[in-house]
Amino acid sequence: METTPNEVSRDRKLEIIRMVESSHLPINDTVEKLGVSRQTLYR
Repeated sequence: METTPNEVSRDRKLEIIRMVESSHLPINDTVEKLGVSRQTLYR
């Protein structure tokens, strides 16, 4: 599956979700530190 420049691969999205789940920070703070928007997790 090929992604467009604005899309995040399935594997990357799962990695981000795991990081958010294991972080002690709020979701917004965690994704901001990772350099992705919160919207990315809901696409």
